[in-house]
Amino acid sequence: YVEYKDIPQILIDALISIEDKDFYVHNGINEKRIFSSFINNINPSNNRQGGSTLTQQLVKNILLTNEKSYKRKVQEAYIALKLEKLMTKEEILEQYFNRIYFDQSVPGIQYASYKFFNKDVSSLNLVEASTLAGLVKSPSYYYPISYPERTYRRKNEVLDAMLKNNKITA
Repeated sequence: YVEYKDIPQILIDALISIEDKDFYVHNGINEKRIFSSFINNINPSNNRQGGSTLTQQLVKNILLTNEKSYKRKVQEAYIALKLEKLMTKEEILEQYFNRIYFDQSVPGIQYASYKFFNKDVSSLNLVEASTLAGLVKSPSYYYPISYPERTYRRKNEVLDAMLKNNKITA
């Protein structure tokens, strides 16, 4: 388990940049992203797109299933709104980093940090943090040991998102 105070800011910035750039301003849901996702997902030829915030992802992983249904999405949004009233953003991030899968088999950032870099999460550098943040989208698809080229491309997507969000400079 990692406390919020021990999570490096560069890791927080990487995760928020790639997964939920409006994390600090929304109330648990991002209506604009949900609407955009709904429109894009109507057309089966489009790539499926998620509209979930970090809070919604946490709710889904802790309380709900991966079922692809509007009912589950509504439940997820409702619980995320409630959760944001009960917890601070820092508490949500602490839970997220400890309960979400960065690896295929064991949840938590500390486990992933040791598994892939043999170091405590507090010691991660920019490249390592962006690599781990990129794994959240699909730990099995971006699994560094089996798919290093996918991991490399995803890490670069995270770094590009961080650059666009002014969290790093060129």
